Amino acid sequence: MALTTCKECNAEVSEKASSCPKCGYDFGKVEEEQNMIIGFILMIVLVVGGWMWISSDSSVETQTQTEWHQEDASIMAYVKVETWVKEELISPGSAKFPSIFDGQQDNVTRNGQVYTINSWVDSHNPAGALIRTRFTAEVEQVADDNWRLNKLEFH
Repeated sequence: MALTTCKECNAEVSEKASSCPKCGYDFGKVEEEQNMIIGFILMIVLVVGGWMWISSDSSVETQTQTEWHQEDASIMAYVKVETWVKEELISPGSAKFPSIFDGQQDNVTRNGQVYTINSWVDSHNPAGALIRTRFTAEVEQVADDNWRLNKLEFH
């Protein structure tokens, strides 16, 4: 049988006892009080942590909204245009665009978040021949990951 010391009178008491036989100190009450204190501290930590998370999340969102307005998203504009051009082709799987990484695309100009792209695509026609089609597209970035096709013309 293991013994413990009563916090009230320092008498040695069995760990299984619910109260001290000498002074009557209720050990169950101590556990209940400790649980209430721990619960209260945990609640404060959660409230403060939640407030900090909400505050930091909104500042990150504001920062991100500001950044996309300032960034040059020419490459993403070109990638979006490729998707819209493919939707108009007879054989989209055969589409070959000039590489945006080695400067083969003709022209991408930026005016704020409006991009004008003059380029070409090689794709199969209904007879299966590979033909080059020139196009001009105007796209606009309206949000961080949201784009709008304003104009698409094939020449």
